[in-house]
Amino acid sequence: MPLIRAHRLYERTVELLTAEGLESRDAQAVADHLVSAELWQRPTHGVSVRLPKILDEVRNGLGTRRPEVAADNGSAVVIDGHDGFGFVSGARAAELLIERARRHRIAAVAVRNSGHTGLMAYYLRIVARGEVAGIAFAHCMPLMAPHNASTAFFGTNPVGFGFPADPDPVIVDFATSKLTYGEVARCAQRGEALQEGCAVDGEGNPTTEPEAARQGALLPFGGHKGSALALAVQLLAGPLIGALPVPEPRVGYGLLLLGIAHDAFQSTAQYYGAADELLQAYQAVATQDGRGPHVPGQRFTRTLDTDPGTELDITPETARLLGVEGGSSEDHSSSRSGGG
Repeated sequence: MPLIRAHRLYERTVELLTAEGLESRDAQAVADHLVSAELWQRPTHGVSVRLPKILDEVRNGLGTRRPEVAADNGSAVVIDGHDGFGFVSGARAAELLIERARRHRIAAVAVRNSGHTGLMAYYLRIVARGEVAGIAFAHCMPLMAPHNASTAFFGTNPVGFGFPADPDPVIVDFATSKLTYGEVARCAQRGEALQEGCAVDGEGNPTTEPEAARQGALLPFGGHKGSALALAVQLLAGPLIGALPVPEPRVGYGLLLLGIAHDAFQSTAQYYGAADELLQAYQAVATQDGRGPHVPGQRFTRTLDTDPGTELDITPETARLLGVEGGSSEDHSSSRSGGG
Protein backbone atom coordinates (compact mmCIF):
# COMPACT_ATOMS: atom_id res chain seq x y z
CA MET A 1 0.00 0.00 0.00
CA PRO A 2 1.20 3.58 -0.61
CA LEU A 3 2.61 5.46 2.37
CA ILE A 4 2.29 9.14 3.23
CA ARG A 5 3.60 11.05 6.22
CA ALA A 6 0.94 12.03 8.76
CA HIS A 7 1.53 15.78 8.52
CA ARG A 8 1.31 15.66 4.73
CA LEU A 9 -1.85 13.55 4.86
CA TYR A 10 -3.41 16.18 7.13
CA GLU A 11 -2.31 19.05 4.87
CA ARG A 12 -3.56 17.44 1.66
CA THR A 13 -6.88 16.48 3.27
CA VAL A 14 -7.43 20.08 4.43
CA GLU A 15 -6.49 21.40 0.99
CA LEU A 16 -8.88 19.04 -0.75
CA LEU A 17 -11.76 19.81 1.60
CA THR A 18 -11.30 23.59 1.34
CA ALA A 19 -11.02 23.31 -2.45
CA GLU A 20 -14.48 21.73 -2.40
CA GLY A 21 -15.83 24.68 -0.40
CA LEU A 22 -15.53 23.67 3.27
CA GLU A 23 -14.49 26.49 5.60
CA SER A 24 -10.85 26.24 6.68
CA ARG A 25 -11.52 25.71 10.41
CA ASP A 26 -14.07 22.98 9.65
CA ALA A 27 -11.75 21.33 7.15
CA GLN A 28 -9.05 21.29 9.81
CA ALA A 29 -11.43 19.71 12.33
CA VAL A 30 -12.42 16.97 9.88
CA ALA A 31 -8.85 16.30 8.76
CA ASP A 32 -7.49 16.20 12.30
CA HIS A 33 -10.11 13.62 13.27
CA LEU A 34 -9.44 11.42 10.24
CA VAL A 35 -5.66 11.53 10.55
CA SER A 36 -5.84 10.98 14.31
CA ALA A 37 -7.86 7.83 13.61
CA GLU A 38 -5.10 6.63 11.28
CA LEU A 39 -2.42 7.34 13.89
CA TRP A 40 -4.58 5.59 16.49
CA GLN A 41 -4.50 2.53 14.21
CA ARG A 42 -8.22 2.83 13.58
CA PRO A 43 -8.16 3.14 9.77
CA THR A 44 -11.84 2.17 9.69
CA HIS A 45 -12.49 5.76 10.78
CA GLY A 46 -9.63 7.28 8.80
CA VAL A 47 -8.94 9.00 5.52
CA SER A 48 -9.11 6.15 3.01
CA VAL A 49 -12.43 4.82 4.29
CA ARG A 50 -14.20 8.06 5.14
CA LEU A 51 -12.88 10.86 2.90
CA PRO A 52 -14.65 9.95 -0.38
CA LYS A 53 -18.10 10.08 1.28
CA ILE A 54 -17.18 13.25 3.18
CA LEU A 55 -16.23 14.96 -0.08
CA ASP A 56 -19.60 14.02 -1.56
CA GLU A 57 -21.28 15.48 1.53
CA VAL A 58 -19.32 18.73 1.18
CA ARG A 59 -20.45 18.98 -2.45
CA ASN A 60 -24.03 18.43 -1.30
CA GLY A 61 -23.84 21.38 1.10
CA LEU A 62 -23.43 19.67 4.47
CA GLY A 63 -20.52 21.96 5.28
CA THR A 64 -22.88 24.93 5.47
CA ARG A 65 -24.80 23.30 8.34
CA ARG A 66 -22.84 24.56 11.32
CA PRO A 67 -23.52 23.67 14.96
CA GLU A 68 -25.14 26.20 17.29
CA VAL A 69 -26.14 26.20 20.94
CA ALA A 70 -29.87 25.49 21.18
CA ALA A 71 -30.21 25.52 24.99
CA ASP A 72 -27.87 26.48 27.82
CA ASN A 73 -28.64 25.71 31.45
CA GLY A 74 -25.12 26.19 32.75
CA SER A 75 -24.08 22.64 33.55
CA ALA A 76 -26.28 21.19 30.78
CA VAL A 77 -25.92 22.44 27.20
CA VAL A 78 -27.66 21.34 24.01
CA ILE A 79 -26.02 21.87 20.62
CA ASP A 80 -27.94 21.49 17.35
CA GLY A 81 -25.59 20.13 14.72
CA HIS A 82 -28.19 20.61 11.94
CA ASP A 83 -27.15 17.22 10.49
CA GLY A 84 -23.84 18.72 9.38
CA PHE A 85 -20.39 17.33 10.09
CA GLY A 86 -20.31 15.56 13.44
CA PHE A 87 -16.55 16.00 13.59
CA VAL A 88 -17.14 19.74 13.94
CA SER A 89 -20.05 19.63 16.39
CA GLY A 90 -18.38 16.87 18.44
CA ALA A 91 -15.14 18.83 18.84
CA ARG A 92 -17.09 21.92 19.88
CA ALA A 93 -19.04 19.84 22.40
CA ALA A 94 -15.82 18.44 23.90
CA GLU A 95 -14.27 21.87 24.39
CA LEU A 96 -17.51 23.22 25.88
CA LEU A 97 -17.71 20.23 28.23
CA ILE A 98 -14.26 21.02 29.63
CA GLU A 99 -15.28 24.62 30.33
CA ARG A 100 -18.57 23.67 32.00
CA ALA A 101 -17.19 20.75 34.02
CA ARG A 102 -14.42 22.96 35.40
CA ARG A 103 -17.01 25.58 36.34
CA HIS A 104 -19.75 23.32 37.72
CA ARG A 105 -17.65 20.22 38.61
CA ILE A 106 -20.16 17.97 36.77
CA ALA A 107 -21.59 18.85 33.35
CA ALA A 108 -23.23 17.43 30.23
CA VAL A 109 -23.22 18.55 26.60
CA ALA A 110 -25.66 16.97 24.17
CA VAL A 111 -25.59 17.25 20.39
CA ARG A 112 -28.83 16.73 18.52
CA ASN A 113 -28.71 16.17 14.76
CA SER A 114 -25.00 15.58 15.15
CA GLY A 115 -24.17 13.78 11.93
CA HIS A 116 -21.57 11.01 11.96
CA THR A 117 -19.23 11.79 14.87
CA GLY A 118 -16.51 9.18 14.27
CA LEU A 119 -14.36 7.98 17.16
CA MET A 120 -15.56 8.63 20.69
CA ALA A 121 -11.89 8.30 21.67
CA TYR A 122 -11.08 11.49 19.76
CA TYR A 123 -13.41 13.63 21.90
CA LEU A 124 -12.58 11.81 25.13
CA ARG A 125 -8.89 12.48 24.61
CA ILE A 126 -9.65 16.20 24.30
CA VAL A 127 -11.74 16.08 27.46
CA ALA A 128 -9.20 14.06 29.47
CA ARG A 129 -6.39 16.38 28.36
CA GLY A 130 -8.53 19.14 29.86
CA GLU A 131 -8.38 17.32 33.21
CA VAL A 132 -11.99 16.19 33.05
CA ALA A 133 -13.17 12.57 33.24
CA GLY A 134 -15.52 12.01 30.31
CA ILE A 135 -18.17 9.54 29.23
CA ALA A 136 -19.53 9.47 25.67
CA PHE A 137 -22.52 7.85 23.98
CA ALA A 138 -23.70 8.07 20.37
CA HIS A 139 -26.32 6.52 18.12
CA CYS A 140 -27.05 6.57 14.40
CA MET A 141 -29.22 4.95 11.73
CA PRO A 142 -30.20 1.27 12.14
CA LEU A 143 -27.20 -0.97 11.45
CA MET A 144 -27.28 -3.62 14.18
CA ALA A 145 -29.87 -6.21 15.11
CA PRO A 146 -30.92 -6.79 18.72
CA HIS A 147 -29.99 -10.14 20.27
CA ASN A 148 -31.85 -13.05 18.64
CA ALA A 149 -33.11 -10.77 15.85
CA SER A 150 -31.97 -10.38 12.25
CA THR A 151 -33.31 -6.93 11.39
CA ALA A 152 -31.21 -3.78 11.85
CA PHE A 153 -32.63 -1.59 14.61
CA PHE A 154 -29.82 -0.06 16.71
CA GLY A 155 -26.93 2.02 15.49
CA THR A 156 -23.50 0.61 16.30
CA ASN A 157 -24.00 2.71 19.46
CA PRO A 158 -20.48 3.30 20.75
CA VAL A 159 -19.73 4.06 24.38
CA GLY A 160 -16.48 5.51 25.68
CA PHE A 161 -14.66 6.72 28.79
CA GLY A 162 -11.70 9.06 29.20
CA PHE A 163 -9.71 9.61 32.40
CA PRO A 164 -6.94 12.11 33.09
CA ALA A 165 -3.73 10.31 34.02
CA ASP A 166 -0.01 10.99 34.06
CA PRO A 167 1.62 10.94 31.54
CA ASP A 168 -1.20 9.86 29.21
CA PRO A 169 -4.97 9.63 29.66
CA VAL A 170 -6.79 6.32 29.82
CA ILE A 171 -9.23 6.06 26.90
CA VAL A 172 -11.83 3.30 26.51
CA ASP A 173 -13.89 3.32 23.31
CA PHE A 174 -15.90 0.52 21.72
CA ALA A 175 -18.99 -0.07 19.61
CA THR A 176 -21.70 -2.33 20.96
CA SER A 177 -21.61 -4.23 17.65
CA LYS A 178 -19.03 -6.95 17.01
CA LEU A 179 -17.80 -4.96 14.02
CA THR A 180 -18.02 -1.25 13.33
CA TYR A 181 -19.66 -0.10 10.12
CA GLY A 182 -16.26 1.31 9.17
CA GLU A 183 -14.81 -2.20 9.29
CA VAL A 184 -17.50 -3.36 6.88
CA ALA A 185 -16.71 -0.43 4.57
CA ARG A 186 -12.97 -1.11 4.75
CA CYS A 187 -13.40 -4.80 3.95
CA ALA A 188 -15.64 -3.88 1.01
CA GLN A 189 -13.02 -1.40 -0.20
CA ARG A 190 -10.27 -4.03 -0.02
CA GLY A 191 -12.29 -7.00 -1.28
CA GLU A 192 -11.87 -8.81 2.04
CA ALA A 193 -14.30 -11.02 3.96
CA LEU A 194 -15.74 -10.07 7.33
CA GLN A 195 -15.06 -12.08 10.45
CA GLU A 196 -17.47 -14.96 10.89
CA GLY A 197 -20.35 -14.56 13.30
CA CYS A 198 -20.50 -10.76 13.10
CA ALA A 199 -23.25 -10.09 10.55
CA VAL A 200 -26.31 -11.47 8.80
CA ASP A 201 -27.60 -10.84 5.29
CA GLY A 202 -30.99 -9.45 4.30
CA GLU A 203 -32.62 -12.82 4.90
CA GLY A 204 -31.11 -13.24 8.35
CA ASN A 205 -28.46 -15.75 7.32
CA PRO A 206 -24.89 -15.51 8.64
CA THR A 207 -22.60 -13.80 6.14
CA THR A 208 -18.99 -12.73 5.75
CA GLU A 209 -19.70 -10.67 2.60
CA PRO A 210 -19.55 -6.91 3.26
CA GLU A 211 -22.24 -6.00 0.73
CA ALA A 212 -24.56 -8.69 2.07
CA ALA A 213 -24.00 -7.36 5.59
CA ARG A 214 -24.91 -3.87 4.42
CA GLN A 215 -28.22 -5.27 3.19
CA GLY A 216 -28.71 -7.12 6.47
CA ALA A 217 -27.43 -6.26 9.93
CA LEU A 218 -24.43 -6.32 12.22
CA LEU A 219 -24.65 -8.32 15.44
CA PRO A 220 -24.07 -7.13 19.03
CA PHE A 221 -21.01 -8.27 20.96
CA GLY A 222 -21.67 -10.47 23.96
CA GLY A 223 -25.13 -11.53 22.85
CA HIS A 224 -27.85 -10.22 25.15
CA LYS A 225 -25.36 -8.13 27.15
CA GLY A 226 -24.20 -6.12 24.15
CA SER A 227 -27.78 -5.78 22.98
CA ALA A 228 -28.90 -4.45 26.36
CA LEU A 229 -26.00 -1.97 26.42
CA ALA A 230 -26.95 -0.84 22.90
CA LEU A 231 -30.49 -0.17 24.10
CA ALA A 232 -29.16 1.88 27.02
CA VAL A 233 -26.96 3.93 24.66
CA GLN A 234 -29.90 4.42 22.29
CA LEU A 235 -31.97 5.85 25.16
CA LEU A 236 -29.14 8.12 26.31
CA ALA A 237 -28.19 9.46 22.87
CA GLY A 238 -31.78 9.60 21.60
CA PRO A 239 -34.82 10.25 23.82
CA LEU A 240 -32.86 11.69 26.76
CA ILE A 241 -31.32 14.50 24.71
CA GLY A 242 -34.10 15.06 22.19
CA ALA A 243 -32.44 13.34 19.24
CA LEU A 244 -34.52 10.96 17.11
CA PRO A 245 -35.32 7.69 18.95
CA VAL A 246 -34.57 5.69 15.79
CA PRO A 247 -32.68 7.91 13.34
CA GLU A 248 -32.95 7.72 9.58
CA PRO A 249 -29.80 7.60 7.45
CA ARG A 250 -27.82 10.81 8.11
CA VAL A 251 -30.74 12.44 9.96
CA GLY A 252 -31.27 12.96 13.68
CA TYR A 253 -28.17 11.28 15.14
CA GLY A 254 -27.31 12.05 18.77
CA LEU A 255 -24.14 12.46 20.86
CA LEU A 256 -24.03 12.84 24.64
CA LEU A 257 -20.88 13.82 26.53
CA LEU A 258 -20.76 13.76 30.34
CA GLY A 259 -17.88 15.30 32.28
CA ILE A 260 -16.66 15.24 35.87
CA ALA A 261 -13.81 17.56 36.89
CA HIS A 262 -10.85 15.52 38.13
CA ASP A 263 -10.91 17.43 41.42
CA ALA A 264 -14.68 17.37 41.94
CA PHE A 265 -14.43 15.06 44.96
CA GLN A 266 -10.86 15.43 46.19
CA SER A 267 -7.71 17.43 45.48
CA THR A 268 -5.69 17.23 42.29
CA ALA A 269 -2.82 15.54 44.11
CA GLN A 270 -5.13 12.96 45.65
CA TYR A 271 -6.77 12.12 42.34
CA TYR A 272 -3.55 11.74 40.33
CA GLY A 273 -1.86 9.86 43.17
CA ALA A 274 -4.72 7.37 43.41
CA ALA A 275 -4.99 6.97 39.62
CA ASP A 276 -1.26 6.32 39.40
CA GLU A 277 -1.47 3.76 42.21
CA LEU A 278 -4.29 1.95 40.43
CA LEU A 279 -2.59 1.91 37.04
CA GLN A 280 0.74 0.72 38.45
CA ALA A 281 -1.00 -2.11 40.31
CA TYR A 282 -2.97 -2.98 37.17
CA GLN A 283 0.14 -3.13 34.99
CA ALA A 284 1.94 -5.26 37.58
CA VAL A 285 -0.59 -8.08 37.12
CA ALA A 286 1.12 -11.07 35.51
CA THR A 287 0.13 -11.89 31.93
CA GLN A 288 1.14 -14.75 29.65
CA ASP A 289 3.29 -12.52 27.46
CA GLY A 290 5.00 -10.95 30.48
CA ARG A 291 4.11 -7.40 29.45
CA GLY A 292 1.30 -6.76 31.91
CA PRO A 293 -2.26 -5.78 30.96
CA HIS A 294 -2.70 -3.18 28.27
CA VAL A 295 -3.83 0.27 29.45
CA PRO A 296 -6.51 1.31 26.93
CA GLY A 297 -5.63 4.29 24.78
CA GLN A 298 -2.19 5.09 26.16
CA ARG A 299 -0.11 3.48 23.42
CA PHE A 300 -2.05 5.22 20.69
CA THR A 301 -2.12 8.53 22.54
CA ARG A 302 1.67 8.45 22.50
CA THR A 303 1.57 7.78 18.76
CA LEU A 304 -0.62 10.85 18.30
CA ASP A 305 1.83 12.96 20.27
CA THR A 306 4.99 11.79 18.50
CA ASP A 307 6.69 12.63 15.21
CA PRO A 308 4.23 14.10 12.66
CA GLY A 309 6.40 12.41 10.06
CA THR A 310 4.96 9.01 10.99
CA GLU A 311 4.19 7.10 7.78
CA LEU A 312 0.64 5.90 7.26
CA ASP A 313 -0.93 3.46 4.80
CA ILE A 314 -3.45 4.82 2.33
CA THR A 315 -5.13 3.07 -0.57
CA PRO A 316 -3.97 3.75 -4.14
CA GLU A 317 -7.38 5.35 -4.77
CA THR A 318 -6.84 7.73 -1.86
CA ALA A 319 -3.36 8.60 -3.11
CA ARG A 320 -4.86 9.56 -6.47
CA LEU A 321 -7.66 11.49 -4.78
CA LEU A 322 -5.16 13.49 -2.72
CA GLY A 323 -2.94 14.09 -5.73
CA VAL A 324 0.10 12.41 -4.19
CA GLU A 325 0.27 9.39 -6.48
CA GLY A 326 3.81 9.04 -7.67
CA GLY A 327 4.78 12.25 -5.88
CA SER A 328 8.00 13.25 -4.15
CA SER A 329 9.40 11.47 -1.12
CA GLU A 330 7.88 14.21 1.03
CA ASP A 331 4.39 13.40 -0.25
CA HIS A 332 4.45 9.73 -1.03
CA SER A 333 7.52 8.23 0.49
CA SER A 334 7.33 4.54 -0.41
CA SER A 335 5.12 1.51 -0.91
CA ARG A 336 4.82 -1.80 0.83
CA SER A 337 2.48 -4.76 0.86
CA GLY A 338 -0.10 -5.15 3.60
CA GLY A 339 -2.20 -2.49 5.23
CA GLY A 340 -2.90 -0.57 8.41
